[in-house]
Amino acid sequence: YNHTVASGIEPGSTFKLVSAVAALEDKLIELTDTIDTGEGKAQYDDWEISDDAAYGKIPFKKVFARSSNVGMAKLISEGYGEMPERYLEHLRRFGFMEPANNQLVGEPEPVIHEPGDEMWHITTLPSMAYGYSIKVTPLQMAAFYNALANNGTYVRPWLVKSVQNNAKVVKEYEAEVSPAPVCSDSTIEKVKELMVEVVNNGTARYAFRNMPFQVAG
Repeated sequence: YNHTVASGIEPGSTFKLVSAVAALEDKLIELTDTIDTGEGKAQYDDWEISDDAAYGKIPFKKVFARSSNVGMAKLISEGYGEMPERYLEHLRRFGFMEPANNQLVGEPEPVIHEPGDEMWHITTLPSMAYGYSIKVTPLQMAAFYNALANNGTYVRPWLVKSVQNNAKVVKEYEAEVSPAPVCSDSTIEKVKELMVEVVNNGTARYAFRNMPFQVAG
C-alpha cells in the first residue's frame, strides 16, 4: 500500500500555494497588498479559524510566509465568495479534479466539494483556502508543485516507459504534458518569490539555514 499514491488526505497548508496561484492569476492580490488578519481569529458561521499568533495587517507576502490561515481564508472567501466556481475552475486546471496518474493502480478520486453539493457550506470555501474540506493525494500535490518548478508545465506522474517480452517491446509510453501552462509566467515568478520568502523569513527558516544555494518551499 503506497500512501503517496493511494491515500486521500486533507493537504493542509501545502494547499495555500494552490490558493495563492489562483488569486494571483485573477489579480485579486499583489505581493505587497495587505490583508488584515486581526488578532489571529476569523469567524464563519459557528466555525472559527485561527492563527498561531496575532499578525494584524500584513502584506500578502508575509501572510504566505507565516502561513496565516486567517489571511488565506479571507483572501479566498472575499475574492471568490460570489463566484466559487471560478476558484474550482483553477483547481481543475491545476489537475485536482481527477487522479494524477494513469499507470499506478489504487489512486482515489479527489474529494472536491462544489456549490449545490450536500457538503457545501458557508465554511467550505474559506476552509479550502488553506487545505481543508478537500482530500487529495500527496502525489497530486507533488505534481502541482512540480508544475511550478517546471515554469508552469504540468507533467502527469508516470513510472513505466515500456513493456517488453523477451527483449521485444510490446508497448511504449511517453510523458503526458499539459498543452497549456497551469498559470502565467508572471504568476510563476511571484509564487517563486513567495516560496523563497517562506524559507528565508517564514515557517521554513530554521529548516534551511546556511544553505549554499537558494531554496523555495
